[in-house]
Amino acid sequence: NIRHKGFDSFTGGLERSWDACRRTMRKARDKADADALHLFRKKVKDHWYHARLLSPIWPDMMAAHVTACDRLGKALGQARDLAILVDALGRESFSGDDAATAVASAAREEEEKLLAKSWRSGARLFAEPSPALARRWRSWWDIWRG
Repeated sequence: NIRHKGFDSFTGGLERSWDACRRTMRKARDKADADALHLFRKKVKDHWYHARLLSPIWPDMMAAHVTACDRLGKALGQARDLAILVDALGRESFSGDDAATAVASAAREEEEKLLAKSWRSGARLFAEPSPALARRWRSWWDIWRG
């Protein structure tokens, strides 16, 4: 049931998804485990849907935002996959296996690179508080609909 018209119908969900991204990003950075990465990735994807839906308000600017969300989500997914691989290769069944150790080491190194890039991208993408984002996008909406 949509109670509002125009941009007001998006504001609540947009701000909630944005705040969830910021919150889960902080938790994922602190914890840096596969579950925390997965939750952050899911929240980025939720916001990605909002951004895609609102892309007509300024296609050129929104395309960059949508692309940044998509790239961040993919990098987080890859980092999570690598974290799971490292965890699996660290189990007792692979103890003393030189090949497993080498693969785990390479996977951990790649995961660290992906995460470093993801934290920088996330910090840039989610730098402003949700009311500021909503105000900015509302102004673009008003111009688009005007």
